[in-house]
Amino acid sequence: MTGRRQYPPAETDRALRTERYRRIITAGAVMNSADSNSTNPDRTVRNRTGQSGTNRHRTDQSRTSPDRAAPGRAAPDRTATNRTGRNRTAPTGTHSDNADRNSPDTPHGPHPILSLLKREGDRSAADLALRLGTSTENVRQQLSRLAAGGLVRKTSAPGTVGRPRHIWSLTPAAAAQFPDAHADLATRMLHAIRQTFGETALSRLISLREAEDKQRYSNELSGLTHPADRIARLARLRSEEGYMADWQRNPDGSFDLIENHCPIRDAAGHCVEFCAAELAVFRSCLPDAATIERTEHILCGDRRCVCRITLPDQPASGSPSASASPPAP
Repeated sequence: MTGRRQYPPAETDRALRTERYRRIITAGAVMNSADSNSTNPDRTVRNRTGQSGTNRHRTDQSRTSPDRAAPGRAAPDRTATNRTGRNRTAPTGTHSDNADRNSPDTPHGPHPILSLLKREGDRSAADLALRLGTSTENVRQQLSRLAAGGLVRKTSAPGTVGRPRHIWSLTPAAAAQFPDAHADLATRMLHAIRQTFGETALSRLISLREAEDKQRYSNELSGLTHPADRIARLARLRSEEGYMADWQRNPDGSFDLIENHCPIRDAAGHCVEFCAAELAVFRSCLPDAATIERTEHILCGDRRCVCRITLPDQPASGSPSASASPPAP
């Protein structure tokens, strides 16, 4: 009818409202799914091909990651380049992590900086950093620790203008950080002497060493008359030779000369005459009436070597040094 608003039939109206509600519900579900994916990036989202988004991301990573090479393809070159265009490839057997060691002597061998200076000679901190693949500041810190331990030293390079260029080098003390075959050489020489010249020749050599030690100790102990003073000086001399020696006075008036380490243990193990010669040297440093016997012996499985020194008619008081043992060096 003209002039009157036409309304759709009831069935059509219900269908339109149903479709409108369905679209609203679908749109809300999509928005909730998008919010959930934004807060949880690890949630797997399926793409149109049915492949999950997470797996596709991992596939792209494996395709573009420089650490993974395809089968049959060479690994990528990871050489870093500094601002000057020079390669900063770490040398064989070294790594930047190695330069972070704090201890000069590690279970893996000498400190990497010490090894590099040993192989290539004196170097600046910048050269060492370039060779080790680490920062110059890190190398300077390591060099400062090594210098505090007396293993390296620095000198100014001649002919430089402006700020001096410091060159680092090893000290003689650094030699102890590297392999030492003196013990093996000594034992092999003893075996060769015994096999070539016989036991008599070997005994003559040990007697010669004994005579030299007696003369040297006699010169060092000259002027000391009290037995306690002479034993204390003897312990100090033995410590300087690497025996970590100490001494003590026992309640019964006897003395103990203690050696906590034996630097010639390997040689003494192959020739016990060395130990007998040492006792003879100690006896020459004491009064004629003194007796000395070994109560502990490293070669017998003890932790240390101890020589008991007995002085007949030992006075109860003497020089100040006889009243107490000095601290271990």
